[in-house]
Amino acid sequence: MTLGWSLWVERGYNRGTRYLLPAGELIVGRDPTAQVRIDADGVSRRHARLVPGERGLELVDLESTNGVAVNGVPCASTLLQDGDRVRFGDVECRVQAESGGERRASTIVLQPSDLPEEVPAAQVVVPHVDLVGTSAPLKRLLGQVERVAQADCAVLLRGETGTGKELFARAIHALSPRRRRGFVAVNCATLDGELL
Repeated sequence: MTLGWSLWVERGYNRGTRYLLPAGELIVGRDPTAQVRIDADGVSRRHARLVPGERGLELVDLESTNGVAVNGVPCASTLLQDGDRVRFGDVECRVQAESGGERRASTIVLQPSDLPEEVPAAQVVVPHVDLVGTSAPLKRLLGQVERVAQADCAVLLRGETGTGKELFARAIHALSPRRRRGFVAVNCATLDGELL
């Protein structure tokens, strides 16, 4: 008996991520309020709607710019089954039915507030940056990173060697409107004062 559904990202944004889908209607897209947030080029703000159920995972394209394809075939709506591959823009996911034992497996999700209580604490994942964690201070800090990333201002990151300043700089860049431009890391400790 199927107790739930998950999406495994196999290609594109956050490849390798597993989204464990809670019951009820879910929106897939770039919108910050989407329950399955995929902040990638080619994905609309409100790309598709998913409704998990006993018979399958109902999928409806919400008139997205780049459409939805299931097993390589474009479609407007369908009932997804275990093993189906669905593409949202440039992101391809595999649908998986979850049994009771599998629902307690460790998961990576972006919307922990929408998950059933039996799921363990979710990890926070920043796109294109090797920054993953579960602690409350890290989640607060990443909230600040998201707000700063949208501002048009200089940001000074301070901290001891090895605390992850460059990772947070990369996270700010990855979440900002400037993410399509280059990112250059410079170790200022190697520069003399005059050159700096």
